[in-house]
Amino acid sequence: MRLKLYLSLTLIAVKAPYGVRQMAGRSWASALALPAPESRGARRIGDALNWLCAEKLIALERDPARPPRIAMLSPVGDGTAYERPGSRYTTLTTGFWTNQWITVLSSSAVALLLVLLDLQGGEKEQSNAPWLAGDQWPRYGISPDTRTRATKELQRAGLLTVSRVPQGKEFDYLRLRNTYWVHKERLEEPAELRS
Repeated sequence: MRLKLYLSLTLIAVKAPYGVRQMAGRSWASALALPAPESRGARRIGDALNWLCAEKLIALERDPARPPRIAMLSPVGDGTAYERPGSRYTTLTTGFWTNQWITVLSSSAVALLLVLLDLQGGEKEQSNAPWLAGDQWPRYGISPDTRTRATKELQRAGLLTVSRVPQGKEFDYLRLRNTYWVHKERLEEPAELRS
């Protein structure tokens, strides 16, 4: 939930001063398709906002009579001012929101999608699909179990192809590695998980 809310905030806060107008928790909960948006959903949004604030990713200006004003802070989490990301950052198309992928995919699948988009970079050919060695995954903070579940979910959504390719030279021990290719164009289609 925190990730989905943060991504949605970055979608809205596109120009200086990089803030989001006061929006009720129930509105965020409805937008993110949380159950019981008037009660439990709104509380989950409040909890997520408080967590993002504690992690110095946003600043909240509270007014007892209204929802808080939200100011974006650096995504590094050091509490410094937000600056619009340059071209080296991973981007999601608006289709991620308009085609309801943000509500259909689990937060784990969204996190893995962002990692894989980052790895894929600007590659255009599936033959250049990236891979990560087992000891490189921990830097992304995604456990092996979560990665497995999220990978299956992204595959069911038609967003990801996983292939096995040999790594190593002719006389080296050949090791099969998984490569991951995100089908970005699928984000421009209506969201659905296939069986």
